[in-house]
Amino acid sequence: MSGRQRVGVVGIAMVLIMVVLVVLFHMRMNQFEDRLEVVERGTRVGMNRESKNRDGNKEDDTILYKLSVLQQSVAKSNEVLKDVVKAQQLLGSEKRSSNNNENNDNENSNNNGNSNNNGNNNKNENNNENIVNVGHKRICVAVPSAKRPVPAEKVNDQLMKLRRELDMSKDMVILRQAFNNKDNIEQREFAESIGFKVVVDNVGWPDADRRDIPLSFGDAPDRVRWRSKQVADFSATISACAEEDVDYVLLLEDDAMPAKRFTDILFQKLPLVPDKNFGYISLYSGLEVMPTPPYREITGTDLENWMHQGDGRHGAVALLFRREVVPKMAQYILDRKFERPVDWIIPGYLGGVLKLRCFELVPNLIQHESSVSTFSKNKGREKWRSYSYKYDQW
Repeated sequence: MSGRQRVGVVGIAMVLIMVVLVVLFHMRMNQFEDRLEVVERGTRVGMNRESKNRDGNKEDDTILYKLSVLQQSVAKSNEVLKDVVKAQQLLGSEKRSSNNNENNDNENSNNNGNSNNNGNNNKNENNNENIVNVGHKRICVAVPSAKRPVPAEKVNDQLMKLRRELDMSKDMVILRQAFNNKDNIEQREFAESIGFKVVVDNVGWPDADRRDIPLSFGDAPDRVRWRSKQVADFSATISACAEEDVDYVLLLEDDAMPAKRFTDILFQKLPLVPDKNFGYISLYSGLEVMPTPPYREITGTDLENWMHQGDGRHGAVALLFRREVVPKMAQYILDRKFERPVDWIIPGYLGGVLKLRCFELVPNLIQHESSVSTFSKNKGREKWRSYSYKYDQW
C-alpha cells in the first residue's frame, strides 16, 4: 500500500471515529435534557412542598441529589465534546500531512527529473525537517563566506548589519563558510547566535588545486583557482537555500551593506517588475549613471555578451532568483567553474541560455562596501560602489 493510500485509509478511519463520537455526544445530550426535565419537575414539587412545610428536608435532599447527577452528566458531555474536537484536529493534521507529502513529491519530480527513488526519498526527509524546524519563508539569503585578511570582528559586524535589516519571521539566512580555522569557529558561533543557519565546508574543491588546471582569459593559475572555487562556493550556497521551503533565493556577498528593512522594500517593489518569471533581479549595480526608478531591464546582444553581464555592471554582489530556477542553474555553473567567473556565468545562463528577462531594482537596495578581496591580487575594488543606493528608502 502506497503512502497516499495509507493516508486515505487513516482519513476514513478518523471520519468514522468522529461520527461515532458525535453520536455518543448527542446521546449524552439527550440524557442531559431528560435529567434536566426531571430536576426542574422535582424543583417545582419541592418548592410547592416547601411553601406548605418549611421543614421539608427530605425534598431538599432529593433536589440536591438530582442536581449532583445533573452536574455529572454535564461533565461527561464535556468529555465527549473534547474527544470530538481532538478527532477533528487529528483528521486535519492527517490531511495537512497528505498535502505536504504530495507537494514534496511534486517538487522532487520537477527538480530531480530522472533521479532514482532513494534520492527522492532522501530529499523528502530533508525538506520535511526544514519545514518543521524553519517553516515557510519568503526568502533565503545565501551568504558564501571565504577567508578575508580582516579581523573576525569586522566580518561579524557586517553580519550583524544584515541581521538588523531582516524580518526573521519571514526571512532566513544560510551562511556557508569556505574555510576552517579559528576564525571559522568564531564567525560560526556568532552567526548562529543571531539566528543564521551555518554550513561549513571542510572538504573544499580538490580538483581546483590540481597542477594542470585549465586556463582561460589569460588569467594566471592562481587566479583561475580562486575564481573557480568561488563559482563552486556560490553554487553550493544557493543550492542549500533552494532546499529550504522558500519562494526566493538571494545570493548576497558577505561584504554587502543592505538598506534599511531591504527585504520588506524588495517585496513591495517586486510587483512593479513586468515579468514575474524573471531570470534574476540585481539589487546592486556599479553603473555611474542612475537609471530611472523603479527598475532597469538588463539586456544582452547575444550569448557571449550575456556571459559578460550584458549591459549590467552588477557582479554577483546581490542577485535575486526564483527558487525553482536555482537547482539547475547551480549545477550548470558548477559544471563550468573553470570556464568563467561567477558574475559572468550566472547572467550567461539565465539571460543567454534560458533567455529570461533580467532586471535591476532602482534605487539599489545593496551597497558594496569592502575594498578587501578574498583574492589578494584584486585591487581597486573601492570604485565598485552603487551610485543609486540609499540606506533609508522608507
